[in-house]
Amino acid sequence: SKISSDTYVVFKTAGVLLTLFPVAEMAAEMQIELISNDHYSSGVTLAVNVDQKEEVDKAIETVRDAGGTILREPSDAFWGGRTAYFSDPEKNLWEIAWNPAAIFDERGAMLDF
Repeated sequence: SKISSDTYVVFKTAGVLLTLFPVAEMAAEMQIELISNDHYSSGVTLAVNVDQKEEVDKAIETVRDAGGTILREPSDAFWGGRTAYFSDPEKNLWEIAWNPAAIFDERGAMLDF
């Protein structure tokens, strides 16, 4: 099934939500430049959704301790959740997000938000 608005579309699959955002808006959200010599030009961001607000902060501390590059520290989002962004050593972009409306199944797969 599909959820959409004027700025994004979400495709629901079996435990994974594929969300398409305009690249420029995602870069602005992460507070990074789209393309530079040492940054991120793929246009792909991977997200880990957690089921408790404080897990965003814990995950970012784990990333920091492992040597990841924090792009945006954990912060409360305008839509009511909490997010943070980082890149791994291969320059892949990641989001850690908590959405208070998220519904997970017994396996931890996100079913809806």
